[in-house]
Amino acid sequence: MVTSLNARAGRFHTEIDQRTCVDCAGCVSICPTRALDMIGLDLACEDAACIGCDLCVRFCPVSALALDERPVAATG
Repeated sequence: MVTSLNARAGRFHTEIDQRTCVDCAGCVSICPTRALDMIGLDLACEDAACIGCDLCVRFCPVSALALDERPVAATG
């Protein structure tokens, strides 16, 4: 399972609406990869750690988060 989760890391971008975010940090505590963090009063996401589980989006009480999947670059 860990291998499949690691393969997903970096394929997602978490869009954060800072104007809507109420700084409750609930998404920070629920994120299984610690991709989200509070920097001062702003929420930030390390996209390289995000696995696209969508927990933060579903947990946010004010719908300040959205998740987008990035295309995977072709190899070779």
